[in-house]
Amino acid sequence: MSGTICPRRPTRIRAMQAWGATVVEVGKDFEEARRVASKVAAEEGLHLVPSFHRDLVAGVASEDEIAEAMRIYFDDTHQIAEGAAAAPLAASLKERAQRANCNVGLILSGGNIERARLSQVLNGNTPAAA
Repeated sequence: MSGTICPRRPTRIRAMQAWGATVVEVGKDFEEARRVASKVAAEEGLHLVPSFHRDLVAGVASEDEIAEAMRIYFDDTHQIAEGAAAAPLAASLKERAQRANCNVGLILSGGNIERARLSQVLNGNTPAAA
């Protein structure tokens, strides 16, 4: 994971580094840093996702879609994903048609789920939100 950011944003830089990102400080302001990040993303065949993207934070998926994403992770990767960790996959699956011919990378992080809740999900049910 890497990030391109303008200087003088120490809080954001520390947060990105805490998540394991290699941070490259460029530009005199946000707009110049964004232009560099966009250029690098285009050259590398990546999609630039802003740090706040309305579609990523509002109504991304239903509880049923998230439960299905949890099952997909378990069946396909043998990894346990809690609901919050499966939400990005659920959202990506909803936009499958819009993302055709695109490479999409997701980070699976978070497997904190109770045994009974996991059992419900794996048995095809959607447990009530805790």
